[in-house]
Amino acid sequence: MILIHGLWSSGETWEAGEKALKTEGYHVLGFDSGEGIFTSLTYTPLRDQDGIRDTALNVVAPQIKEGISSAGYPDNRQIIIVGHSMGGLISRVLVDEEALDHTVERIITLGTPHQGSIWANEIIQFAGKKAATLLLQGALAAVGLGVPSLLLGVTIDGMISPWGGSLDDLAPTSDFILELGESTNSVPIWTIAGTQDLIVSVHSAIALGERTRLVSLGHTDLTGKFCGIFSDSCTIGQDAIDVVDEWLRLPEP
Repeated sequence: MILIHGLWSSGETWEAGEKALKTEGYHVLGFDSGEGIFTSLTYTPLRDQDGIRDTALNVVAPQIKEGISSAGYPDNRQIIIVGHSMGGLISRVLVDEEALDHTVERIITLGTPHQGSIWANEIIQFAGKKAATLLLQGALAAVGLGVPSLLLGVTIDGMISPWGGSLDDLAPTSDFILELGESTNSVPIWTIAGTQDLIVSVHSAIALGERTRLVSLGHTDLTGKFCGIFSDSCTIGQDAIDVVDEWLRLPEP
């Protein structure tokens, strides 16, 4: 099983969910961080101006191939990909482009914007620029410097734009979303949506799903771990992981 995280995230997103799945006896593939520590797959899509497809083919696919090879998986062994949020879109690209050496048995997505997400595309870009502006203004003020608003805006746009490819692809009307929607690939896609998800709508999250399930969780809860912004404590939202476990026990599609 391969776990792929979403936008502005990391392999740590899956920490609790991965532990729960391993407890149930599943072999969840890990990836060497380069320091001798096995961790979940991680990537930095916002640093890739070319967007989600390029990230999937040039960043994620090579890591998966290397991880499978290191684990000694036989060539005829099928794999299952579980993707959270944008990770589900990356999973679909990997299958559509036949970017992996192993056959994918099925894809399970959690809170994935199969039909795009206005919130992720527009509001995150706005919030990112606003946060970057405030941070830069604060840093300059601390050393007694001031920068005209127009110049500051150009500077912030220059900082954000190289990271915008993946965000642009998340727009409901983007070429990426529309082209992905025309895929004729036969690999089953099973979808889980959170009814409290304020980032990806239920409609977008369950679109294309041959099997679907709604759970009473928010966007970040779907991977089995949620840490409060103002607290160091984390709670485990088992519902979505329980559904993954239930589905994996079903016969092959």
